[in-house]
Amino acid sequence: MLLGRIVAAPVALFSGLLIGCSDPPAEPAEGALTISVSPAQGAHCNGQHGQLLMPQNTLVQDRLNCDLSQSGCNPGEYVAVDGDSDTNVSCNVTKSASGFSIQASMAIGGNNVSFSGALSPTGGDVTMTHRSVNTQINLSGQCTITIAPNHGAIDGGKIWAQYTCPNVSEPGSASGDQCVASGAFIFERCGGG
Repeated sequence: MLLGRIVAAPVALFSGLLIGCSDPPAEPAEGALTISVSPAQGAHCNGQHGQLLMPQNTLVQDRLNCDLSQSGCNPGEYVAVDGDSDTNVSCNVTKSASGFSIQASMAIGGNNVSFSGALSPTGGDVTMTHRSVNTQINLSGQCTITIAPNHGAIDGGKIWAQYTCPNVSEPGSASGDQCVASGAFIFERCGGG
């Protein structure tokens, strides 16, 4: 009987170590973005609106456009965290042989903005969609992402960049809307890191 206890004790201890050594849960994704939508030159745009800040904090614009060579620049200082009240942040920034693959979206209240595509370390073209339940906006189009030194960064699991979308419109719109969108964003604690 003593031999059974001696053998069972290390097995029980080892089993307990396996249960107690699991990885902690991943921290939720977080992000912030700005978006402005206006008519393309000489065109009409039903989806136009002034600056939209997500989260709604007047310092988001300043932080997302700061210069890392200047003291006090912290682009991720004001972010929304996935799971916060009425907030969904989802992102995946994965390194590939030719650069990075991104899938990133943020929804706060009735506003949703998402980006997807392949980027080099300095940027590239992606697809952007912007929907707002509040204002009935439903726009999509190609955007150019810029990741400039001291004004952006990309690595597995995170991205900070500026973007311009020279021609976004409502899918299937017969009205001929042509809108221009621009802004900046940061997504951190993403998958792919």
